[in-house]
Amino acid sequence: TANARGLAHYAATCQENGLVPIVEPEILMDGRHSIQRSAEVTEAVLSSVFAALHAHHVDISRILLKPNMVLSGYDSEGRAGPQDVAAATVRVLKSAVPAAVRGIVFLSGGQEEVESTLHLDLMNKILGRQPPVSAVVLVRPCVAALVH
Repeated sequence: TANARGLAHYAATCQENGLVPIVEPEILMDGRHSIQRSAEVTEAVLSSVFAALHAHHVDISRILLKPNMVLSGYDSEGRAGPQDVAAATVRVLKSAVPAAVRGIVFLSGGQEEVESTLHLDLMNKILGRQPPVSAVVLVRPCVAALVH
């Protein structure tokens, strides 16, 4: 897609100039969609982005990926619980993100600080001794709490 190609062009330009690109394929969680639909869309988008990064000769071991967590739509009835979010996010990342990617970071994606932190903790527990899904978590509510 055009967005994936744009992200890949940006990443290639960053690397050509000695910078580490933050690749952020944005998927909005607005709507009533299920966690299954979110997983399908996230996996398809990530696959498209990595195909474009490959086509642009981006060294994916030298990027930071900033994906979304796999969530039900914000207006969905019966939103998925924390364990389901963590499991779906890990499954999608393992399926769509090449092992060479060393850094995955998250923003809160509209989640409250406790909720996003719980999801991240559960993701890392699912992975066990494998490398953590995220070396860094950037959560706006946490930052806001520290500032105030």
